Amino acid sequence: MLDPSHKKCRLWRARRDGLVLRNEAGEPVKPEKNHFSNPLLLTEAAIPTSVAHGRWMHLRVQVRGDTIACLVDCEQILGVKDDTYSSGSAGLTVYKGRDVRFDNIRVAPF
Repeated sequence: MLDPSHKKCRLWRARRDGLVLRNEAGEPVKPEKNHFSNPLLLTEAAIPTSVAHGRWMHLRVQVRGDTIACLVDCEQILGVKDDTYSSGSAGLTVYKGRDVRFDNIRVAPF
C-alpha cells in the first residue's frame, strides 16, 4: 500500500483463520480471524520521493517462496519473509483514494 498522507509504504497480509501466532514472550495469542477490515501489517518503509499525485508509477510485487519484495519504479522499497500462505491471488484496491488508475496489469509465474 502506498500511503502518501503518512509518507509510508506498507505491506499487509490477510489473516489466516485459526492461525495461532506467538508474542515476544513465546506465548500463543488469540487465533487469527480473516476479515477484509483486519489485515496484518508485515512491514513498512518511507515512501519514495518519486511518489506524487498525478504521476504514473511502475509498481511490482515479487513473491518467490516465502520472500516478498515490493518495488516502486524498479527500486525495492520493502522486503520481508512470510510463509503463512503457500499460494494465493492478486488484487487491487483503493482506500480513500481519488483519481487512482491502474494500467497494464500482469500476473505471471517466475
